[in-house]
Amino acid sequence: MNGPVERVALVLRTQPGREADYRAWLEHSMDQLRDVYARHGIYAKTVLTAGTRFIAHYELDEKESILRAFADPEAVAILEGDLAGVLEIEDSAPAVYEEIFTWSAAAPGPVERAGLTLTIQDGQEEAYREWLASDVLEELETIWNRNDVYRHDVLASGTRLVAYYECKSRFNVLKAFREPEALVMLIGQLSKILDLDPHTPLNLFEEAFSWRSSDERQPA
Repeated sequence: MNGPVERVALVLRTQPGREADYRAWLEHSMDQLRDVYARHGIYAKTVLTAGTRFIAHYELDEKESILRAFADPEAVAILEGDLAGVLEIEDSAPAVYEEIFTWSAAAPGPVERAGLTLTIQDGQEEAYREWLASDVLEELETIWNRNDVYRHDVLASGTRLVAYYECKSRFNVLKAFREPEALVMLIGQLSKILDLDPHTPLNLFEEAFSWRSSDERQPA
């Protein structure tokens, strides 16, 4: 296996009242999906949950790998069998969130994983990418290091975003957002780019499932 991995995410929703059923399925899902993932070059999967919504974050050969895996007959049989009536599947090809930013630092011990979903204001997609590519990273690294955040991926599908984190405690993500420097960024810069409601707390997704292949590629 050559070359770095790519990262993608899907945002899923369960039928009302079926969250526990999906979590239970996740516990034994790799017995069914291991061969599917091996065929299509998927090396890692983390599922995060917040109520009926789930973020599935993948590391794989290329972003198209996830759509090929979903179309694999074995995966289709699972969707039409075990997960029928559990997930709300609106399209045969779910929206794939593609990686637009990734940062990581060495973690000194076990990590917890967390996530957020955010929305870019209409017409501000390029402004957000430019903000990520600006010299703001140095200040962000200071905030993350101070709060034991070891990894941050941003993935986008149109104006919709997934932010994925690995950290000492998932609540450190919210602590980082409350840092004075972060509040300045949110109010002074990101409030013009993202749909942010100062009166609505961020809905933090928590880890429900994590798997890594023994022959995975090394992250870039």
